[in-house]
Amino acid sequence: MASAQVFQMLQFCSPWNLAAIGFCLVIWYWWKRPCDAKFPPGPRGVPLLGILPFLGKAPAVTLKKWSLEKYGPVMSIRMGRTDVVVLNTFEAIHQALVKQSASYSDRVSMELFRTTGNDGLGARKYDEDYKVQKHFGLKFLRETGLGKRRLDNLLNEEGDQFMEYLSSFGDKPVDLKKYLYWLTSNVISQVALGKRHDYGDPDYQELLGIVSNLISQPGDAPKLALISMYGVLGKIPPFSGALKRFDQRQLTMLSYMQKYIDQHKRDFDPDNVTDFIDAFLYEAKFKQSENSSFTDKQLQAYCRDFFAAGTETSSSTLSWCIAFLLNFPEYYEIIEKEINDTIGTAGRPSMSERNDMPMTCAFIQEVMRNRTLAPLAMLHATTHATKLMGYVIPKGTQVIPNLDGAHMDPVDWPNPDVFNPRRHIDENGKFVKSNKIIPFSVGARFCIGESLARAEIYIFLVKLLQRFHIKSSKQFPPPVNEGIISATLSIKECEVILTEKDGK
Repeated sequence: MASAQVFQMLQFCSPWNLAAIGFCLVIWYWWKRPCDAKFPPGPRGVPLLGILPFLGKAPAVTLKKWSLEKYGPVMSIRMGRTDVVVLNTFEAIHQALVKQSASYSDRVSMELFRTTGNDGLGARKYDEDYKVQKHFGLKFLRETGLGKRRLDNLLNEEGDQFMEYLSSFGDKPVDLKKYLYWLTSNVISQVALGKRHDYGDPDYQELLGIVSNLISQPGDAPKLALISMYGVLGKIPPFSGALKRFDQRQLTMLSYMQKYIDQHKRDFDPDNVTDFIDAFLYEAKFKQSENSSFTDKQLQAYCRDFFAAGTETSSSTLSWCIAFLLNFPEYYEIIEKEINDTIGTAGRPSMSERNDMPMTCAFIQEVMRNRTLAPLAMLHATTHATKLMGYVIPKGTQVIPNLDGAHMDPVDWPNPDVFNPRRHIDENGKFVKSNKIIPFSVGARFCIGESLARAEIYIFLVKLLQRFHIKSSKQFPPPVNEGIISATLSIKECEVILTEKDGK
């Protein structure tokens, strides 16, 4: 009856009145929030696009600014037609991802990973298969693949090979960003594929090209970053073209990984498990059921995740470290002296002597705080309705941990824009490791390669400073206040001149 009355009323409305009513309904729908007043506050942007036109070139910085100025540590934004919660402080991230880990660890289906769907680890839904796969990966890295002694030996031996390669350039300018990428990729290759490559090996150059093209295409990177937040953009030119090219690069990567998987299957020896592929095949053959998630597709995507995450994070952090050393020579001098006094120019660096290297560790930690490699991490999603810091977060809500916002929070880090390693050294001159610096995220979705990455960054930086005097090849050192935002925040360039120290 009521609907009939409404219909009769609408019959007497002019087209203009109907248009006005329709407009009001659209605006009401646009401004309506889930849970009404209990949902976190935040900007709505404009219909269809949401806050996209207002994010700027550094979305994490913009979101933190809105958080500080108006909306608080837990806020919401409208992305297209979707309401997304953003966590802008360490406390908010910790409350959600650690204290309510099971509630905030799901993933949404992402256009960027449509070629592999739920395979791999990074984009996998938070289900029992995910827990099995993550446990397997952690167990391999901790117990089989990278025990403490093997890790130190592997990194020192690869580091020595790398330093010899760099020495061949003499005093010519070296694109250190490029070659550090080669170095860290070779470490992942040994861990995942059981193969070390010579730096001039054509097969290795093919692998490097595939991995680099996957995540570091300058032309497509900004578009892909936006697609990761606004999946619908992947259907609209020019974003659709960038996504198709990314799909093809992923397929090339997966095909390359399958080549190694097939080789491992042919040579498989259950009594000689030496790398990740071997360990995965052993698990699939002897420990898991036929209907498990231990498939070739899962292994392809797992290896992709190893290379994409493991290569880029370590090499980019090392590049930023070199750039900051050249921009802040006072720390360069202190760290160089610290290395000479503790290890000498010929000693083998190890994670065990870090307590005697407070400025080196503080410097690395401050670089990680100042230049967050994954500023907005990956999208999380809630597995069910939860409460967070006074707000109600419905089931299936997408959640962005703003890691850069946490690292640049003036409450935890006074004068956050100032690069100051001394903030990580106590009154006794000891390094203070901070649990509030979380470049590898926290909770159930933390990066399983964190220990490997931290060891790479420390050992390779020390070996570089042991072997070479480093200076910029240009009038000014590489800029540290700007970078390329794609899958990670990478430095624009790091061209240097490496001069071997006496006795080498």
